[in-house]
Amino acid sequence: MKTQSQIFFQRFLAASFIVTLSPCINLASMSFADAAMAKPDGKVLLVVTGKIKETNMGPEAHLDRALLKLIGMKKLSTSNQYEPGVHDFEGVMLKDLLAFLGASGGTLIATALDGYSIEISVQDAERYPVILAMNFARP
Repeated sequence: MKTQSQIFFQRFLAASFIVTLSPCINLASMSFADAAMAKPDGKVLLVVTGKIKETNMGPEAHLDRALLKLIGMKKLSTSNQYEPGVHDFEGVMLKDLLAFLGASGGTLIATALDGYSIEISVQDAERYPVILAMNFARP
């Protein structure tokens, strides 16, 4: 039987997310260090609302692939008990996104396009290598 977090990460690989921090940070926004956050030119992949300092669409941050790449892409290789081999993920580290947005709060609420949601403590997001994968390679 799969745990709630295992189900979440399976769905995460297949869906774009709206993330909310409670007292809330939602995951979808970005900006430049000395300029206002740019608006996305491409398809919005992530929307962040809640307790964030950087926004580009009213009180929300909307991020497309190009804006997410500006935060800094990282690679993470890992294995799991459900699929053989090591899988390679590339994307933005959650802690980097939170720092970039000037996020504050204690809990993230990540919601997939299909409505599935899960709470993630900000402390865990900062302590562990949580990646918002945009590229995924199987062995």
